[in-house]
Amino acid sequence: MKKNFIFNLWLLLVIPFVVEGKIQIPSIFSDNMVLQQNCDAALWGQAERGSTLTITTSWDHRSYTSKVNNLGLWKINITTPTAGGPYSITFKENRTDSLTLNNILIGEVWICSGQSNMGMPMCGNIGEPIENALDAIITSSKYYNKIRFYTSRHRGSKNPEYDNPGTNWKICEPIEVQKFSAVSFYFARYLAESLDVPVGIINCSWGSSNIEAWMDLNHNKTAKPDINLQIYDSKIVQKRPAYLYNGMICPIASYTARGFIWYQGEANTEADGYRWYYKQQVALIKNWRAAWNDNKMPFYMVQIAPYQYSNPQDIQAALIVEAQEQVTKTVPDCDLVSTTDIGNKSCIHPAQKEIVGLRLAYMVLSSTYKTISSSYKAPTYKNVTFIDNKAIIEFNNSTLGFMPIQEIKGFEIAGEDRIFKPATVSILKKGNTQKLCVSNSKIDKPVAVRYAFRNYIDANLCNTLGIAVLPFRTDNWE
Repeated sequence: MKKNFIFNLWLLLVIPFVVEGKIQIPSIFSDNMVLQQNCDAALWGQAERGSTLTITTSWDHRSYTSKVNNLGLWKINITTPTAGGPYSITFKENRTDSLTLNNILIGEVWICSGQSNMGMPMCGNIGEPIENALDAIITSSKYYNKIRFYTSRHRGSKNPEYDNPGTNWKICEPIEVQKFSAVSFYFARYLAESLDVPVGIINCSWGSSNIEAWMDLNHNKTAKPDINLQIYDSKIVQKRPAYLYNGMICPIASYTARGFIWYQGEANTEADGYRWYYKQQVALIKNWRAAWNDNKMPFYMVQIAPYQYSNPQDIQAALIVEAQEQVTKTVPDCDLVSTTDIGNKSCIHPAQKEIVGLRLAYMVLSSTYKTISSSYKAPTYKNVTFIDNKAIIEFNNSTLGFMPIQEIKGFEIAGEDRIFKPATVSILKKGNTQKLCVSNSKIDKPVAVRYAFRNYIDANLCNTLGIAVLPFRTDNWE
């Protein structure tokens, strides 16, 4: 059933739109596209009912044929070579109608989705810049044959859509790069430089979108059985359950890719959204992997932006991050990039998108491509021991040690009254391991420690490669 997911959608959706005698393909297939290397890449479209559709690839001059079914639909898998290009693909129908796509590259393809921090362009927003963007934009032409972008048009739909019209693949040149997603561009640039292959980015993102909008109704109900599918204002399309999945994900589902990058969650900090976020994220990953017919397709998340939200002292955002981290502990081939140290109290769109792209690339190169052997995971809380008036914290993934050496920020400690106060932190060294000693001179018997466990708090703890420690708490208090 999974294998024919998209094709089954066609059976329900495109019958009224079939145009006899003419080859039609979705917008995701266009000049300048990037196809995943060394795989059987899926192509699909429409043509005259009962005709024979032939595809010829220029890299090996091989031809593939498929009979167009009685609904006017066809689907073919073509074998792609090792990275290279440019190439062309020609589509022919009964040797009469033909269509050729040119300037095609073969390389690595990634699906990038989420809300405004994923979609934020290289040119920034009004009053919200991207650090180092000017240099990246004006030097981008050197990646002309290395990076290509497809950006889905904002579109919500009550029913699954076949296409997202009005979009196509763009080459890497300054006039286009300034409109690219900044996180995606930096991620692609680092991958292209490290792997020395073309990288294709398919960006499907929409600001203020809830996670509910990005998965189908069945998975929404699985994650939250009592969900009221009518609770969202119809004018706020990006908050309606399944609307963005139908309008933006369905048109690209099955486009063969290496993995997913996900940067979302800020919109779910409202009310008690954190209570459901773990189950919803798990459901979304399951939904997308089924749509791409790959239950091990890598899925990498970015920690939601540290920001004041309703109140910087509140902890809704920290609870969402806690849910994100829990997902990585239960879902295979899934991990979380930390952004604890690069938030902005008054701006939900931090300027340091290059750092996010760098950390994503480092994680992917280590975990998926295995070209880097160093530890790529963020240090995470392991356990705590209370000795006298001090708390000794031990970490996972901490063999590289910590920085800064002094003035570590973001820690709080509480006694039996459960009132958290700022803590003093020092690094304890024992052989090749490092632990942290946390204390407050006014607390004689500490019982809990928290790090960066607020909507926003100055926090700066990283390992020596500059990968930030994820927020954590040693308690489980409501």
